[in-house]
Amino acid sequence: MDQFFGIGLWELLMIAVIALVVLGPRQMIRMSRKAGEYARQFRSLWEQWSVVLQKELGALDGTNVVHEVSQEIQGLKSEMQKSLQALQSEATTATTIAPPTTASPVIPSPPPPTNGEAATTPPDTNPTSSKPPTQPSYSAWIDKSTKN
Repeated sequence: MDQFFGIGLWELLMIAVIALVVLGPRQMIRMSRKAGEYARQFRSLWEQWSVVLQKELGALDGTNVVHEVSQEIQGLKSEMQKSLQALQSEATTATTIAPPTTASPVIPSPPPPTNGEAATTPPDTNPTSSKPPTQPSYSAWIDKSTKN
């Protein structure tokens, strides 16, 4: 017993003497018994848990859980790759059957007049061709106010 939690034999004896002086002989005996009880309880709990832990680790080694999980992941990966390839093949066949059209829609023109009716032209609906109404300029308003 050279070192106990980094405390040498002489330091441990010095702590015991100080505790004896501070606590007294009766309290020191009670405290020593309590410390022994706690040490025994701790040791028994440690032994129980170590047995349980070793059983669990042995069960894991026996079933090779990691290998089984790895195989399941590989199976899922291959299934996903097959599904992705099927979707890609469907997408390529769909684009080759019906290519997308980019032509603008054709607006039908009105039929020609019959029976001597007058030809009517539809109103111009293009907003860029029509001119906005003219508004008087600021100088026109000033000129009106000065003339009065």
